[in-house]
Amino acid sequence: MEWSRSPVKPMAKLGWIPDRPDLAGRAEHVMRDLINRAGGLDVAIASLYRKNDHVRANAKMNPFALGARCWQILARATENRPKADYEPGTVTLDFLRKVARLSWSEDGPRLAKEFLAKHGIPLVIEKHLPKTYLDGVVLRLGDGRPVIGLILRYDRINNSWFCLLHELAHAGRHMDNDSGEAFADDFTLRKLDRRREDPRKAQADEWADESLIPRIDWEASAVRDRPTTMAVMNLANALQVHPAIVAGKVRYGRRNYRLLSQFVGTGEVRRQFGMARAIRADAAAKDRIIAEIKSLFFRFARQGN
Repeated sequence: MEWSRSPVKPMAKLGWIPDRPDLAGRAEHVMRDLINRAGGLDVAIASLYRKNDHVRANAKMNPFALGARCWQILARATENRPKADYEPGTVTLDFLRKVARLSWSEDGPRLAKEFLAKHGIPLVIEKHLPKTYLDGVVLRLGDGRPVIGLILRYDRINNSWFCLLHELAHAGRHMDNDSGEAFADDFTLRKLDRRREDPRKAQADEWADESLIPRIDWEASAVRDRPTTMAVMNLANALQVHPAIVAGKVRYGRRNYRLLSQFVGTGEVRRQFGMARAIRADAAAKDRIIAEIKSLFFRFARQGN
């Protein structure tokens, strides 16, 4: 392996490894140590294995950065392995729906992490590593349990929940059935021709969509044709999901990412996991507006119950 091509400087910038002047010269030592922390060479190799070339991955992706990204997630999951064992067959569509309902809480991302841990599934939240072009991955630890990795490249509430449910769908539909060892996703590529894509990606999308907003509810909802603020809140309240999820479906379906932007909640997931960046005054003002909208939603939800 060409260890010198490993992204050790960006890794140090993210705090994965100590920064030091001779870092480039120690690339092999750094990467071998990361592989050992990830579970060893066999686990590390399996995390990069693909049975099908038509994966949802960006052509500009740097394979050395991809390896580092996957191994860091595996290392963190290994070091913080849930006490509960994982039972194959746990992750079903009904299981995904239970996870989706957690989004209704203001502490939804943290609750999801705890819920998954109780079922033996580690959830690792990471910042974006340059040249990986990833939003989420699902990998496998040495003991066979799935590991979900969420990369906060676009830290928006709707993106994060869709990504989480999509990767869980891969775990339940594909990894438990030995039809895949690892999956990596760049969701900006969902717009491309599905005929060129691995069908397992569409299957994971199907479960994620259905668990968040069932088709029957979407087709009966007023928000599909009239995406007003109240229509978004009505459907979110009926389904007990975060309004950003409903707004996100509208925005994606119409390819209009200015629409309903007040619901998106940029930076919220990073904040919940203590990864927030410094906030400028204009960003803080925007956050206050978002907080007021969220407060209105949760008051509306309580009144409806």
